Amino acid sequence: MMRFKYPGITNTKGFAFLEILLVLVVILIMSGWYFSGKSPEQQAAGQYQMSMNRANDAACKANRQTLETEIQMWQMQHQGEPITTEALQKGGINMKSCPDGGTYTIGADGHLTCSKHK
Repeated sequence: MMRFKYPGITNTKGFAFLEILLVLVVILIMSGWYFSGKSPEQQAAGQYQMSMNRANDAACKANRQTLETEIQMWQMQHQGEPITTEALQKGGINMKSCPDGGTYTIGADGHLTCSKHK
């Protein structure tokens, strides 16, 4: 093993603290992968699913914001009329759906809620 020479230190027997620390870090990383109980394919699939969930959450939020804006515009044109899905579709508003299959509920004030996302 190659030893580094430190100025002013003549006794360099044994391992340096950084060498031992580096070996411990490598062992911990490798044991974490080994003892996690999941294969690399399973870990990748879990990360993929988590990414898809976040993407669906974001898409649902964007759909709700877009629909709420369209509903507000519809309300300005149809003051006093109750907000219903049929009335909105007659007004040319395309009711989008949740990417996860949730249903949108329109409140009396025009606020949308999703059955799957909050």
